[in-house]
Amino acid sequence: MKLKIFFILILLNLIFFSEYIFAQKPDSLKNKTNDTTHVDSFYSNICLTGLLVGRTFDFTISHPYLKNVSNTPTVNYTTVLPANVGLAFDYKWLSLEYTVGLQTGINQEASWQRSFRTGLTGKRIWAKVFWQEYRGFKNLALDTITTLPNTPQVSNLRNDIYAQMAYVSVMYAFNKKTYSHLASMFQVDRQRKSAGTWAAGISYVRNYIQADSALIQYNYEKKDANLDIKRVGSGFVSLQGGYAHTFVIRAKWFFHFSLFPAISMQNNHIRFVNERFQRFTFVYGFNNEFQSSFGFNNDKFFAGIKIKSLMFIDNLDNDGFYSYNLTQFRFFVGLRLHKKYKLFF
Repeated sequence: MKLKIFFILILLNLIFFSEYIFAQKPDSLKNKTNDTTHVDSFYSNICLTGLLVGRTFDFTISHPYLKNVSNTPTVNYTTVLPANVGLAFDYKWLSLEYTVGLQTGINQEASWQRSFRTGLTGKRIWAKVFWQEYRGFKNLALDTITTLPNTPQVSNLRNDIYAQMAYVSVMYAFNKKTYSHLASMFQVDRQRKSAGTWAAGISYVRNYIQADSALIQYNYEKKDANLDIKRVGSGFVSLQGGYAHTFVIRAKWFFHFSLFPAISMQNNHIRFVNERFQRFTFVYGFNNEFQSSFGFNNDKFFAGIKIKSLMFIDNLDNDGFYSYNLTQFRFFVGLRLHKKYKLFF
C-alpha cells in the first residue's frame, strides 16, 4: 500500500513539473496569458493559515448474502470526532496541511482520527493527495446520545472498528485566464471578478473498514457465523468532471462552489470470520466531490468558512453495497508574508 502511494506521488510530481517546463512563460509574458483584471496572483508569497476543523466519516454496509432475512442486514456507522486545530502552508506549487484533535475531558470517549494532505498546483493542473485513518464508530440505529451539559456526547462507540483511506486526484481546468483555483482552494491568489471553469480529471482511491467482531449485527433463526463480515474494502479509478465558480462580492468578499461527480471502475473485497472472498472483476461505482466556501480576501489577509463533502458508493457482490461519506467544515484565517521571505524554490 505505502509503495503504491509512493509511486503515485512520483507520477504526480512528473505531471506537475512537465506542466511548468512546457507551459510556463517568462515573467515578462505572464500578463499576456493571465487576465489581471480578474485575478491577483500572490504565487510567490508564503501563505500561512490557521485552521479550526470539524469532520465526520460515515459509512453504510448492506450485506450481499442475507438480503431475504428478517431485520434487513444493513448498518450505518458514524464517527464522533473532537474539533481539530491545525496549520496549512502554501507557497507557489506546494500545499501542506496538518491537523490534530482537541482531546478534552468531555470528549475522551470520542473517535480517534489522523490525516495528512498535500497538493501540487499549476496554472491549469492541480493535484492532491490525502491519507486518513479513523478508529471508533457508533451505530446510528442504536444511538442514545444525551443532551445533558458536560456529558460525553457518545454512545454505543465501537473502538474495534477501524477505517483507512488514501485518495489521489489530478484535475485539469479549462479556463486559466479569468478563473483561479488557487484563489478558491488555498487563497494563494485572489479572484477580483466573478468567473468559473469546467474541469475534468482522474482519481484513485484505496480504502478499507475492518472490525474485531462482525460489522453487521443481525438476528435470525439460523444465523451462520461464517457470514459475519469482518472487513470490506475497495480500490478504484474514477473519471470525474464538473464545474467550479467563484462569485466576487464587493471586490474582496467571495462565494465559491464546485461540483465534480465521477464514475468509477472498482475491484472490491469482503473478508468473513473464517474465510475471505476477493472479487477481482471490475464493477461500476459512483463518487462525488462538493465544495463551498465564503470569505474575505485582500492583499495581506484572508479568512472564511469552507464546507467540503466526498461521497462514494461501492458495489459489492450479489447486489450488496457499501457507501461512505467524508464531510468537513473548516474555519480558516490566513496571512501572506512579504515577498522578501522566500524559500529555495
